[in-house]
Amino acid sequence: MLLQLPTDVLVEILQHLNVTSLAAVAQTCSRLNALPWPIVDLDSISGARLEPEELEYIILKRRPRLLRIKGFVGCAKARLLTPQLELIASDSVLTHLRLHGVYIGDQGIQAITPVVPQLVSLELAYNNVSPAGAQTLAKALKLNDTLEHLDLSSNSVQAAGAASIAAALTEASCRATLRYMDMSSNEVGGDACDALNQAFASLASLNHVAFSNNPIGDAGFARLAPGLLAAPRNLVLFNQCFIADEGTLLTCVRVMCWSVLKCHESRVLAERPATPSRTCAASLVTQLTLAECAFPTCHTIHTRTYMSCIAGMKALCSAPHTNEPIDTLNLSKNRITAAGLAALPTSSLVINFLDLSSNPLQQGRARVAPGSMEGVMLLQGVKRVDLSGCGLEDDGFECMCNALCSPHCTVEELDISNNQVTCTMLSMPHMAPSTFSGMHALQKLTLNFTPLSDSGVRLLCERVLHSPKLVELRLADTEFGADGALAVRDFLRKTKTLTHLDISGNMLGPKGAFAIGEGLALNSSLYKCYMSNCHLLRHVVEQFAQGFLTTETRNSTLHTLALSGNPMGASGGNAIGSMLAHNKLGVSTLSLAGGSLGDAGLEGFVEGVRTNTTLKCLNLKGNRITPESLGKLGDLLEHTQSRITCLDLSRNLLTGDGLVVFLRHITALKRHMQRLVLSDNQINEVNVHTVAHFLRQNPNLAHLSLSGNKLGSKGLRILSPALQDVKHLRQLELLQVVSHGARDAADAFRALIKENRHVLVLRELNALQFDCSQL
Repeated sequence: MLLQLPTDVLVEILQHLNVTSLAAVAQTCSRLNALPWPIVDLDSISGARLEPEELEYIILKRRPRLLRIKGFVGCAKARLLTPQLELIASDSVLTHLRLHGVYIGDQGIQAITPVVPQLVSLELAYNNVSPAGAQTLAKALKLNDTLEHLDLSSNSVQAAGAASIAAALTEASCRATLRYMDMSSNEVGGDACDALNQAFASLASLNHVAFSNNPIGDAGFARLAPGLLAAPRNLVLFNQCFIADEGTLLTCVRVMCWSVLKCHESRVLAERPATPSRTCAASLVTQLTLAECAFPTCHTIHTRTYMSCIAGMKALCSAPHTNEPIDTLNLSKNRITAAGLAALPTSSLVINFLDLSSNPLQQGRARVAPGSMEGVMLLQGVKRVDLSGCGLEDDGFECMCNALCSPHCTVEELDISNNQVTCTMLSMPHMAPSTFSGMHALQKLTLNFTPLSDSGVRLLCERVLHSPKLVELRLADTEFGADGALAVRDFLRKTKTLTHLDISGNMLGPKGAFAIGEGLALNSSLYKCYMSNCHLLRHVVEQFAQGFLTTETRNSTLHTLALSGNPMGASGGNAIGSMLAHNKLGVSTLSLAGGSLGDAGLEGFVEGVRTNTTLKCLNLKGNRITPESLGKLGDLLEHTQSRITCLDLSRNLLTGDGLVVFLRHITALKRHMQRLVLSDNQINEVNVHTVAHFLRQNPNLAHLSLSGNKLGSKGLRILSPALQDVKHLRQLELLQVVSHGARDAADAFRALIKENRHVLVLRELNALQFDCSQL
């Protein structure tokens, strides 16, 4: 079947398939032999399954430039034998070799040494390589002048093997080309760090260094740090290397020239006893400060590990840096307190995004010193600040508000979610509403998961209303009810700048829902409103709709209204339909997912929306819709004045005659419908004829999801011919549509590929858990 595909399509497929099952055919097929086959991917195949004649054909006849063989980690049967490795080493054009989890051992390393000098990329993870094997490999690496990528992770080269590799790379010609090196999980101790330091210093082109899960300790890290810092690096990983708190953060002192630094979870446990080899923070600072750097400024620094707060922040601040801005400084999940923040320079450190989330900035009930929080907010050029999960209380928020009102503050986005802020301090005389008119830069404020309650939301809305540029306010799960909703209504009535509002997860009640509906009707700036999981029951939604309909004003700016997760029931569906009638609410994207509408609610919603002209995207996922009401929904879609282009009907009960009638109506919208989601319904092989006919009649459909339906192999065969008529389908989701292990599944997917000239479903095959080698 594959041979019937166009040549360009076949070449594309050959680069991604497991080709061992094709080898026998290819040996006698002139067409396959005439095609270029530069990439051979033998993923998830054991050495026992790789027949000698198949590998001989692949290596000797096809001469691939890139060969990937991936076995099964922990499976002895995945092992490649020496004759197989010697055959691979005979490929004179091979430039990229990946042997992952095939356990070649030291003897295998000896077998592949002839091909090592010509490689550009060599990956040997999970291969039981010992120090002896590493020394053998090192001799071959000395002869290589093209290597760019070296992966020896998850072996056991230990300190002796790592030192041999490092020494070889220092002498080899490839030191000018090597860009990536991974020696993670190799039991390398501190004894190898002197040799590694020399190697890192000589490898100026090396921009990715992965050395995680090696017990080098503080002393070893201090010895190799100068070499690491001798050149700019894009990514450095030293996870779980027994580096102390101070050691990891103080490395950040000298890496202002790097693009990315990651030292996740390199903490020494508190109960680990101190040893003579453990270097103190002061000596680390001295060594790292002496290494002068004159490279371009970094883009991102990640130091997500448990670090010393005050000493580390002072060291960071004392580091030399240029006026070029750092895009991201990520110091999240450390032990930085407000005292450490006080060391931040407000004039010399230029940062776009500062992430201090999940740090104990305010411990217990201790008050925050004003200067510490203002230092964060007044950093030169900082645009985004993340202080979520920092244990902040009202006095900390007060300091932030004061800083935000400073003419020198440039913060546009502030996230203080998941703190203990209640905003009660906003009632103090010195926090008058006029004070907030000075927040000339603030555009986005996030207070999700904070215990604001009604009083806090009222005070916040009264104050931030005076912020001249505020466009986004997020108050999800802030424990407010009806009184807080009244404050939000007044805010919506007066604001001229707000475009995004999120009040999800709050128990509004009937009175609060009425107020929010009224506020939406009176607002003239809001673009997106999120009210998911607000426990909007039947009578509450009715009040929400009534509040909206009591005014004569028409909201023409609201684009998205999310009401997901509200069990509004049938009468709630009727109420939302009445809001959309006659275009009083000009929303184009509406989500009622999980609304428990049922058939009665859907019918009421349909009647209300019939005269709407603005609705474009509708989400009715998980609403207990049965085939009986599908006809009315289809009739609505065909005859409504709206041009609905996206429809989600997943997790309902769509099947049988109702599905036939529904898709017949949808066919009339073939010029408009672009995305249709029918996942997790009860569509089976009997109904696939209807879907196939629908595909033929809707050649402009761009996205169709049938995942989670019981199509079966027979259903896929029925669907296959329809794909040849589809010219614009860009994504077809077919996850979990065939029982795992079905014998005829491969034939069904082969038919799909045959008819689908654009190879639309090939990328989905792995997700379907079928071996592509069977195609």
